[in-house]
Amino acid sequence: MNQSNIRTVNAACHEEDNGKISSDQRTIPSEDTLPPTMEEPVQEAIENEKEEQSKDTPQQSPPSPLEKLQDRIPRIYFVTFQLMIPLLLLIALAFLFGWLLAAAEMPAEIESNDAVIRQAFLDFYEYGELRRAVASRYASVSSQCREQISFWNTTLAMIQQAVENLTSTNAYTQYQNCVQEGAVNEFNQQAIVPFLFNSTNPDDLTFNWMKCEASDESDDAFFYLNQLGLNTESSHDEQSLVFINDLGRQFEYQAELAGYRLEEVYTNSTLFVEFINKASGGDRCKVHVAGGALFWFTVMTTIGYGNTAPATVAGRSLVYTGGFVTIIAFIALNNSGSAVWKLLAEDIFLRYKLPYLMQGPICCLFWLCMTILWMLILALSVQTYHNHRLGDPGPADFPLSEAFWFSYITTTTVGLGDVYLAHEEFQSSDMFFIPLMVLVGFNFVGIFAEKMIDLYNNYFPKRDRFGDILERKRQEDMMRER
Repeated sequence: MNQSNIRTVNAACHEEDNGKISSDQRTIPSEDTLPPTMEEPVQEAIENEKEEQSKDTPQQSPPSPLEKLQDRIPRIYFVTFQLMIPLLLLIALAFLFGWLLAAAEMPAEIESNDAVIRQAFLDFYEYGELRRAVASRYASVSSQCREQISFWNTTLAMIQQAVENLTSTNAYTQYQNCVQEGAVNEFNQQAIVPFLFNSTNPDDLTFNWMKCEASDESDDAFFYLNQLGLNTESSHDEQSLVFINDLGRQFEYQAELAGYRLEEVYTNSTLFVEFINKASGGDRCKVHVAGGALFWFTVMTTIGYGNTAPATVAGRSLVYTGGFVTIIAFIALNNSGSAVWKLLAEDIFLRYKLPYLMQGPICCLFWLCMTILWMLILALSVQTYHNHRLGDPGPADFPLSEAFWFSYITTTTVGLGDVYLAHEEFQSSDMFFIPLMVLVGFNFVGIFAEKMIDLYNNYFPKRDRFGDILERKRQEDMMRER
């Protein structure tokens, strides 16, 4: 070490000891002025300081593939990731929780329908008496008698009249004498099932949480539909007949399994009640996922038509928990979609030099017209859907005024419940049709509400915000306390 460097270091140390150099004035000597014994620790300190500075300085990372895509096609990117994907996510949530809810509610619905059909069987137990009389009497019949009553071509009106006049000796004798051997097997098809179907209120049998469809066109349900002159496109009628027919078949199966002849069961009220209570019509029924998804959609969006509701503890618990979570998700994702629609519209307004459509009364009027126009499009779609599902009954059965009323109470989440989509007719693919259009309608309603709030604030500006007033009051209270 040369003498000048030694003198410099010694002088610095002497001044520090005397307090002449403050801590802020000290500097790390350069590498050229360091003695050999101090070079390594000071060099290490310099490197550590550089590393700390590099850590504090944010380094710009290269853009990710999504960021590159966002910069290249911003409109497509945000429409996809902040509009369409959130909407599809809401549909997926409706499917998931709807399936869980339908699975929880299905056993209770089967039992409810079973109770309705069992009661109908018991109320018309005299049909069993009539069938016993037919089965136990076999006699030759004349052509004249066969023309009067033919079990091969029995009409529902004749059977009803026979039951009403069952106590009449003449009617009973007539059925005893006018009989054919094969008519016994046809009696259930041509009399009991159709009469039970007509004797039950259509609203008594529900298929909100289950689907009970005929296996194929050879199924008895199609025979009943044609015999009764019903609409073969009506899912409710088809499922009702499938349910009634299956319960009747299981009733007979339970009796035969126990070793009883049907004649014995029909003539013994105790056996009849025992086996009818064991029978159920839900053997071929499956969980109605689409119906559950539709119901959950009304819960999630707070529409709530009120046409059906969960009746079990498990179902209500699911609505308590999952319903609350999905409502929050709907609010968040709906706001995201509204923001995308608004930004896209404002971008178009600026490009075409239409700034007056971005704020003020004209802006509110524009979004009101957009909302009404979308309601009209939704109404036309619902009318088409309704006519298609019910075999194209015609506009008179579901007029446009009714469809627009449904569109209005749905888009505004009023959900009065006088017009709604029936669960029985609803299919899984329909979730990507009407509900998806309803979600877009919610976006437009949200934008219109936001613009109305902005307009109100512009015309009625607030002198002081509520938070500012509270802050001023706190400051005044603190000054008085001092």
